[in-house]
Amino acid sequence: MMEFFDPCHIDMWDVVENGNHIPINKEGAEIPRSSWNEEQKTRYLINSKARNFLIKSTIASHLKKCGDTLALVRDLKISMLVHQYELFKMEDNESIDLMSRRFQAIISNLRSLGKIYDNYDRIRKILRNELNEDEGQQKGKTIALKDQKAPKAFRAEE
Repeated sequence: MMEFFDPCHIDMWDVVENGNHIPINKEGAEIPRSSWNEEQKTRYLINSKARNFLIKSTIASHLKKCGDTLALVRDLKISMLVHQYELFKMEDNESIDLMSRRFQAIISNLRSLGKIYDNYDRIRKILRNELNEDEGQQKGKTIALKDQKAPKAFRAEE
């Protein structure tokens, strides 16, 4: 740690090892600030810089730990939402409106965390689930989606 203090001032490490330097007279009483000489003012300035440096370094290390924790929480939340997205399907007796709101909530939360699915992926997700949910009529059922560039078709087997 000493190597961080030396470039600022060589005596700053003394403050860390020995504590604050408060000018005192021969009787041991504190000298008023207005009576300090240049050397005492310089020592006090070095003392203040050392304390400031210690405070800033502890705050910076604390902020780094907080940032690392927030990044971990963000990654875990993205993982959980992607899992919900992948397993998403319409519940029994659920209206299309309610299903759409649930799906949109997942998509919005993912978007706010930086994970974006384009419209094509979202539509494909919904339609693939609905095609696979159709019992009995699954074979040969195709839904065509018109894209601006080229039409795409989804088969139940995908």
